[in-house]
Amino acid sequence: MEMNTESARKLARASLTACWLMAAGQAEAVPAQLKGEFTPSAQHPGNTTFTITSISGQVCTAQPSACDNRKSLYIPGRVQTADPVTANHPFPRQGLTLKIASDWRDVTVSHDTTGETRQLQLRLLGIGGQLQLGQSVTTLTGIPNVDAAHSAVWNRGGLDIAPAPCTGGYSQVLNATRIRFLWMAPVSADCAKQSAFNIPSLMLAPLEAVYEVRTPTPLSMASGQWTGAYLYTVGPGMDFDFGDNFGRFDQYLHVMVTLTVAHQLRAVFPPGADHLALEPEGGWIAWLNGGRRPERIMRDQPFRFTSSGPLQMRLECQYSMAGNCAINNPDGHSVAVETRITLPAGIRESTGGAVSNTLLSDLTALDTASDLYVADQPGLLHFEVGRADVAAMLRYPDTTYSGNVTVLWDSALSP
Repeated sequence: MEMNTESARKLARASLTACWLMAAGQAEAVPAQLKGEFTPSAQHPGNTTFTITSISGQVCTAQPSACDNRKSLYIPGRVQTADPVTANHPFPRQGLTLKIASDWRDVTVSHDTTGETRQLQLRLLGIGGQLQLGQSVTTLTGIPNVDAAHSAVWNRGGLDIAPAPCTGGYSQVLNATRIRFLWMAPVSADCAKQSAFNIPSLMLAPLEAVYEVRTPTPLSMASGQWTGAYLYTVGPGMDFDFGDNFGRFDQYLHVMVTLTVAHQLRAVFPPGADHLALEPEGGWIAWLNGGRRPERIMRDQPFRFTSSGPLQMRLECQYSMAGNCAINNPDGHSVAVETRITLPAGIRESTGGAVSNTLLSDLTALDTASDLYVADQPGLLHFEVGRADVAAMLRYPDTTYSGNVTVLWDSALSP
């Protein structure tokens, strides 16, 4: 009997891409990217989550502690005041006002081939970016020191002091008209700064949002593309709110998400495993020397197995017999060969049971799921011809039965 194996490919990794669409005046796509990667490691098999690999925005790069050691996401584009900002205006929303949706939002992604769905969650934790004033702060305030002048522009401290209910705060003076800042937003509510001076204009460009994302476990996701979308509303009283004095912008901030999964799958067999001889327990010698007729003939074939995600397993047979592969002799007589598989702990049938001496078929696939990354662990294939068929084979002395059995592992699950 000949036995072939095929195994799927590629290092398991995943990328997560998001696009934010925001415009002033008319809809215009302005992308921002959020990427994650899952790379299984034999040294750390318990690590089964995505690692966020996006380049962080400047507010978090410059001051990680201000972002709670998270990353900020660029939201390219700009928002700008429609009218000059009046000093000590009695209505806070006429000044610098920021509000974001700080609750968890569910984003459904679906596999492009199978239509299977998963959910990830996204929430925004802070907002900031670069604020440009329409006039030099030294001219506005009459204070020659640029740092001191930036602080004096605002009542109750500079932009490094977040207005309630925002918390924390961080600022970095860039020049006499530009300052980078961040406010953390534990709740979705207006955070407003009142100016102490008349300011010709304010412009936020670029914006940055500190974020947190909960991704599904990649071990449960088939290889391929997973895509989805989410719409944040933009405007007064909406998810993103810049107060009442900022110019018109698109009504939605569109988040498009793509998850790419490419699992690792490898089955390593010892030399000579592609040609197997089925024998009784203890070999043929006992029977040839006048012993009892063999009850069964069989062969165990060990191998080393690596997998990081869901799999399908099935057989391809040169000769088929009722879901099993078969071996034939030159007279055309066929007997079935049961092919059973045992996989390492951490891989289970999709119905929940262990993959232990589980029968494979060329009619239906065996679906499995991973609870952890299995790296170079022992597995076993068992091939067996049963008692009744062995008795039938003995009616054909001096003949050879042979046939090809191909075991297929597939990590790119088809619908």
